[in-house]
Amino acid sequence: MSFSPNGNTLTVVTQTGMLFGYILSTTTLISTYNELVALLSSLTEVVLLSCSSKKKGQLINNINLPFEPSGISLGPNHLAARLGNTIKFYRWLRDKSLLAGG
Repeated sequence: MSFSPNGNTLTVVTQTGMLFGYILSTTTLISTYNELVALLSSLTEVVLLSCSSKKKGQLINNINLPFEPSGISLGPNHLAARLGNTIKFYRWLRDKSLLAGG
């Protein structure tokens, strides 16, 4: 059993030779647009939550990314996710009724 030098990863080797790695903390990535908040909830999943008075904390959408982003930015219809010097855009709003009554 061993921690990484920065303490963020725990690696465990069992007696049978199995190797397990546990990530103990992740980077906090948050972006806002109007009453919406996008946050990295796991290494590759971004959730969009409403902070309006009527839908406070309601899950609007979640986006599963094929990579662990180093930055995110939320816009009116898209989420931008950055990895190194590449930015990929994901349409998160397909149905305008998701925001109706907010």
